[in-house]
Amino acid sequence: MEDDEWECSDGLAVGGFHPLLWETLQRLGYIEPPMYYCREYDEEGVLKCEVRLHIPKHPSCPAFQPKYITVYGREYYDTAQKAARQALAEFCQIFEEDIEHTLARFFLVPNQTTPTCA
Repeated sequence: MEDDEWECSDGLAVGGFHPLLWETLQRLGYIEPPMYYCREYDEEGVLKCEVRLHIPKHPSCPAFQPKYITVYGREYYDTAQKAARQALAEFCQIFEEDIEHTLARFFLVPNQTTPTCA
């Protein structure tokens, strides 16, 4: 990443999905918040935004290496929310039992391959 083009933030002042993601990661034992790297740019007269969400490696579980999520959109707020939402969905699927007593439990996406009775 070129430092002069990218802005860096933990996103916690923004609200939305950022605090929920950080709260969930803390519950899972993370001690460093995820960082959002953002750049807005003009592509043929259209304003675009790229957000790279970096979740650090887990402090006590080496199996969970750093995670990077890249999302594209038009404005920072919406694009960063999309990145946080995607990370939440992934972590909620992996750690379903660990988050069952948190607000993130409502974020679980049902398995679409499981048959249901009507």
